[in-house]
Amino acid sequence: MQIILANKIYDITEFIKEHPGGSELFVNNSDLTTEFNNSGHSSYAISLLGNFKSEILEKSDPRYKQESKLSYNQTKISKLFTHEDKFNIHKICGTIALINFTHLFIDFYLSGFIGEIHYRSVNFSLMVLSWIHGLLSLTSFQFLVPKSRTGILPMIWQEFRAHSSIFALRSIIIMNLIYFCGKNHLIDIMRLGIVFITMYLADIFSKNLKSNSKETTTSTMPYWTGLDPNIQKYIKIFYTHAQLMATFGCLFLELPYNLLYLIFPIQFAAFLMTLVRKNIISAKLYHILYGLSLLSVYIINCFDYLLYFYILIGFILYYFRIICKINKYYMWFCVFSLYHLLKYPIYFFIASIIYLLFRNTLFEKSDRSESNDIIVSNKLISSDHYLIKIKSANKLDFKPGQYINLYYNIEKRPYTPINIDFNTNEIEFLIKSYTNGNISQKITQNYLTNSVIYFKCPFGTKYYVESEDLFYSNSIPINKTNILMFSCGTGITPFYSMIQNLSNQTKYTIHLYSSYKSPDQSYLFDKLKHSKLYKHAYFSSESNKLNLDKIDLILKSFDKLNTIVFVCGTNFYNQMIIKKCSEFNIESIIF
Repeated sequence: MQIILANKIYDITEFIKEHPGGSELFVNNSDLTTEFNNSGHSSYAISLLGNFKSEILEKSDPRYKQESKLSYNQTKISKLFTHEDKFNIHKICGTIALINFTHLFIDFYLSGFIGEIHYRSVNFSLMVLSWIHGLLSLTSFQFLVPKSRTGILPMIWQEFRAHSSIFALRSIIIMNLIYFCGKNHLIDIMRLGIVFITMYLADIFSKNLKSNSKETTTSTMPYWTGLDPNIQKYIKIFYTHAQLMATFGCLFLELPYNLLYLIFPIQFAAFLMTLVRKNIISAKLYHILYGLSLLSVYIINCFDYLLYFYILIGFILYYFRIICKINKYYMWFCVFSLYHLLKYPIYFFIASIIYLLFRNTLFEKSDRSESNDIIVSNKLISSDHYLIKIKSANKLDFKPGQYINLYYNIEKRPYTPINIDFNTNEIEFLIKSYTNGNISQKITQNYLTNSVIYFKCPFGTKYYVESEDLFYSNSIPINKTNILMFSCGTGITPFYSMIQNLSNQTKYTIHLYSSYKSPDQSYLFDKLKHSKLYKHAYFSSESNKLNLDKIDLILKSFDKLNTIVFVCGTNFYNQMIIKKCSEFNIESIIF
């Protein structure tokens, strides 16, 4: 995938997998300068483009455009202003909504946090405000957001946006129904119908927009790196409890302003996700602010003793819905029937009949997997080398030689795993902690056992396929059978990965030349064994350093027509090997 930005061609083939806006925005070989500028990118985003530049357009090229240049937002606030909201309707609605929520919370506070307000009236103006909240949700569909979640940060994606709008409109419709039509048996039935219809619509959107059927918008929400899994578990319980209580409120709350306040966390979450996407707030701050918005719904009722009874009901519902996996439609029909048992006992009778007839199908069998990846172990094996094992929440699609981007919050660094167990989805890395390497130090020091981390994979077009017994470079098969692998330090990891998976009947002969400071760093080198592998180690501490003369002797002994060199190390090391290969007309590839 190549795109043109300000008369420069960038190869973003690997990057589109991680682009916060999703891969759907890109069209191969297209000029996206205008779209880039309109999206409100930061100066940091522009600086990252240097990693992908592959060619500068000549002025004679028909694709060249005069005065084409990239621009960026000077301030964090300016990132929120994009070309999509042309008349700023969404922003105006959002500002009014935020003021209204603040005003409501203050009124609840002044009224004693008993779930009632005394300084505002339930009148037509309140309904108009609710319509503005509804318009806020509807105008969100004008923005381009990724079809799938990134899995790294809590950023808005299409499924979440659909759910957010549906459940916000649910409260708004019900509060308007109560205000204009009053409270009676028919309204109670209509409220149940609205709850069912919105749940069904959410299911339809999930079916069409969800990339992983086992994910849910809540249980697989990304968190921040290093979060204790036990704390994450309690956060998820709280989020789910709050959502169940919101549905309970839509069925039974009688005061319109309470129903209106229910949508505060829903619309606030969407706003916070936008701030995360624009790199204005972190994942951790998102969860803190979102958690506080949910907590505020409990706080405004904290001096009403019924709240604590309803909280208990929420945990009972959590047990039946999440632990027992009871069908949500049946569960809410039963709740509705029990709530109105004395007035309308017929509904409880219907619920009992449904259970007797369909009890074998009322419990869901689907498995909701976690999208969060966990550290299994982190062991120091030398003065600065760590063996780190990660358990992936999802099935892995990976070829030996490819690499994985490991994240510490939004910072990342590529690493090639040394072992992958596809049965347990466990991945093992050898990582050196560099004293001047900020990311490697953060990873080795903060990837603690049982902590939550994030990674993206697979990346890289240089790999080995055992079933074909073929090495590939840029996805093109390598038919030369003499493979010389030059590595420096932990640069051995892609070679280790490929050699470990080398076919027993391989047509290739591998010569591995690995350089280290001292023998205690040759952990992977010592473990490698294969009948077609010939190993050579060099240690600078023992005056056995790989130098230019030794490289000359090595390259002279091979047929250049049937030899290819793989190299992976520091930039200086790589260039030294590549330069020597060019002198001998031997093909070389940097990993």
